[in-house]
Amino acid sequence: MPLQTHFEEELSKRKAEIKTAFEKALKSGNLTKFAQKIGFIGERVIQQAFKTKGWGKWRPNAPLTQALKGSNSPLIDTAQMRKSITSRVSKKSNKAIADITVKL
Repeated sequence: MPLQTHFEEELSKRKAEIKTAFEKALKSGNLTKFAQKIGFIGERVIQQAFKTKGWGKWRPNAPLTQALKGSNSPLIDTAQMRKSITSRVSKKSNKAIADITVKL
């Protein structure tokens, strides 16, 4: 199963949290806060992917890589990629948009 499918499944598990945030945003009229919440949820799901080694789907490192790194954690060496995942909210045409960005 592709990683994107796992990401979607994990977001699906947070439907109640997303619904509550949306209802609060509608009541307050502040959709920017909702977009921020969505970005934050997305960041947490991505961090969970790293913590669980892609929900158990990432292949282990090759023996030589393990020996060089000293660990068997795929995609985690300097943690630069993991730490570079952020979200931001911008307003375009009166719409709040949440972007999740990976800066390498």
